Amino acid sequence: MTIRFFILIISLLSGFIPVFSQMLPEHDLIQSETLLTEADEIILKQTFKVNAPVSVVWTYFTESEKYREWVAPAAEIDLKINGSIRANYRPDGRIGDDDTISIHIVNYIPERLLTLQPEIPESFPLFMRENSDNFYNVIEFHPLTDDETEIISFGLGYQNSPDFHQMVSFFAHGNIQAYEKLIGLFH
Repeated sequence: MTIRFFILIISLLSGFIPVFSQMLPEHDLIQSETLLTEADEIILKQTFKVNAPVSVVWTYFTESEKYREWVAPAAEIDLKINGSIRANYRPDGRIGDDDTISIHIVNYIPERLLTLQPEIPESFPLFMRENSDNFYNVIEFHPLTDDETEIISFGLGYQNSPDFHQMVSFFAHGNIQAYEKLIGLFH
């Protein structure tokens, strides 16, 4: 299951220390790394490029029909501050089923920044549910040329502990699967 969430605005990442990178997948097109903040919290940073203008790439994160092409077969997006992304990753799933994942749109700057916060379902491990208020995903969109966009995703709010290390590794793998699909749509 691919889950994308965890966001809060980050302005500077210089000075952070990489941690447990050996647990992260290696990929030719998608760079994954973990950073450790001064508060001993983990950030999952994933960076990749898409061969499309930022205006087009943005729609794949913010329009239901386009989101369904690369993330989940069932998805509804209400793009606004305090809006939501609701997705069901099962091939036969529907929005509103018990397996529906809800992600809150905390804020956004069109074609530049998207800040998300997940609702953690009851079926997820207790340590995740207990810490869900701290989970955010900040996604930055950087136009490199008229036809190439760099995307940087920061997963935030993870504690520096074995449970969270395993969870971050799981999310890194799942995100890569989705990012590969998105990149493939434009190659």
